[in-house]
Amino acid sequence: MKFLKTFWRRFMSGGEPTEPLVEMIRAAKVDPQIKKSLVLILQMDSFQRRSAIGSLTTRLRMQQAPEGLILGLAQLEDDDFAATALALLED
Repeated sequence: MKFLKTFWRRFMSGGEPTEPLVEMIRAAKVDPQIKKSLVLILQMDSFQRRSAIGSLTTRLRMQQAPEGLILGLAQLEDDDFAATALALLED
């Protein structure tokens, strides 16, 4: 997805953040494309969201993305965490 490429560029240019998911949400707050894509994923039902995130994290591992980014994205598989992230983005 395009938003991951954009986010990865931001992630790499600023070094590895201590909280990758927080950084992803911050990036989504400033970049409409990242926000749109992240909200789409977060609005999926649990099964679809987990499947999408699983595919994304697999693709990122194959592209040798930083592990922090992958772990941050994987946190969105949790229903409560995803709901909180969605609420933050819709705020």
